[in-house]
Amino acid sequence: MKQIFDYALDDNGEISIRGLKGNIELTDIVIPGQINGHPVTKIANYAFSNMKVLKTISFPREMEKIGTAAFKNSGIESVTIRNNIRIVGSECFLGCKNLSKVQWESDATIPTYCFYNCINLKEFDFSSVKYIGNRAFGNSGLIKIYLGENIEYVYDAAFEDCKELQTADWLCKCDIPMLCFSGCIRLTDFDFFNVKVVGNSSFSSSGLTNINLKPNIKKVMNGAFNHCESLIEVKWDCEADIPYNCFGECMSLEKFKSTDKTLEIHEYAFSGCGKLSSVTDLHVSIMFSRCFLGCSSLSRLDLSSVVQINNFAFSECGLVHLYLGKNTKIVGHNAFENCHNLRTVEWLCEADIERNCFLDCAQLEKVTITDKVRKIVFDAFPKVKDIDITFV
Repeated sequence: MKQIFDYALDDNGEISIRGLKGNIELTDIVIPGQINGHPVTKIANYAFSNMKVLKTISFPREMEKIGTAAFKNSGIESVTIRNNIRIVGSECFLGCKNLSKVQWESDATIPTYCFYNCINLKEFDFSSVKYIGNRAFGNSGLIKIYLGENIEYVYDAAFEDCKELQTADWLCKCDIPMLCFSGCIRLTDFDFFNVKVVGNSSFSSSGLTNINLKPNIKKVMNGAFNHCESLIEVKWDCEADIPYNCFGECMSLEKFKSTDKTLEIHEYAFSGCGKLSSVTDLHVSIMFSRCFLGCSSLSRLDLSSVVQINNFAFSECGLVHLYLGKNTKIVGHNAFENCHNLRTVEWLCEADIERNCFLDCAQLEKVTITDKVRKIVFDAFPKVKDIDITFV
């Protein structure tokens, strides 16, 4: 039989397939178990990449390794990775837009970019998988995923930009990594019951409409839910602080209900949430800079538990009445600047009133200040006219 494969023989007497000879093109390829008595154990890097006519390939039991980008941008439609295959290289099936059926029986790591941009890959059985690499399924066509207890680790952005993904069941014990479901615009719901850590930007720009974080959540990382434009309501019943840019630019967010645990709200946590009108049961020790920047619909907020309000924290916010009680010790400069709806202030805390604290609060009419305040900076109320200030 005529030899159609280009191959190399290594020092161990094992063969690596490097592709097909000459101008040979086949739609269905069967890799032999041996060539000239030597076992065929590897597919070389880029061996069948860009082979558009390829539809299927079968591997022998002797096969142990598939190299980097071996089928990248090929026309392959289906493939089976059996348990004899121990290593699969990165980008192995990247850009295989016709790939619709994968049977993965091996416990080999699904490597970086393995199925990236496989837009016709609608389903995948993860029951034999332990590790899922960076962007392994990014921009693929997956509709539903089930990650069971066999999954030991999921790397960053594993399912990023899976725009058809509608259901994700997370039963594995690992944390949700950075950018994991970012850009999954059809993922409207997610059950966090089995999760401890929500990673950086893990659901940014996703389709979530409601979020319910329960006490099992120990930490939420920066930007976890930012730019979720369909998000309407959040229940934060966990002890994790609200991190930097957590809900930034969630333009449909209307309601946020917190826990009875004392939290910190970090920079830009709710910035740009222009429809946010209800924040309840909030127990906060520190509000960092610009945490409610641009929350123009937020007309009221209980700040009785707050110890520290940092610079620009409520800039361009919709507050109408402000009450600061004895718990508040520090209020930064420009803290309430451009609160154009603010009409009354009760400053019954001992914190100094710093520069530009109420800059351009043009509707401000009445301010009540405790006589325990030691310092009021001369430009604390710039561009504010005809206000009635009373000391008590």
